[in-house]
Amino acid sequence: MIEQIREWVFAVCAAAAIGGLINIIMPEGGLSKTLKSVISVFFLCTVISAFTKIDFDIADFKINENKIYESKEFEEINSVSEEYLEEELYKSVTEILEAEEISAKDILIKINISENGSIDINKFAIAFEQLEDPFKLEEKIYNKTGIKPNIILSGES
Repeated sequence: MIEQIREWVFAVCAAAAIGGLINIIMPEGGLSKTLKSVISVFFLCTVISAFTKIDFDIADFKINENKIYESKEFEEINSVSEEYLEEELYKSVTEILEAEEISAKDILIKINISENGSIDINKFAIAFEQLEDPFKLEEKIYNKTGIKPNIILSGES
């Protein structure tokens, strides 16, 4: 296919050169308009001829989505993205906890990016020994992250 494109480009360049030479040596007068029209049609035919010669199949350029999702690079990108999202969510939560001067026993976050690109938050829980107003903290976290955490107090499991 590359060879066919190269031949077509050469033909277009040759047609442009020939048309230019004829235009230069063409006499002025009534015949001038006719010759210019013929040169234009000749050049147009040369350009269009590529579509009759090139065996163009759109399937050659179609991306096989299954190969992308099954590739090792896709898995690595998903893994890095999952880790990044988990870290950013963790940072947001710790910033809120520090601002409220609250100490969490544990922050559990598990994010999964599926093959179709959807992001699933499998686990978002924060464990505390004790907490005065869990609903207030839950609301603050939700307002900043858009995700409601599961607040676990030491008596809960």
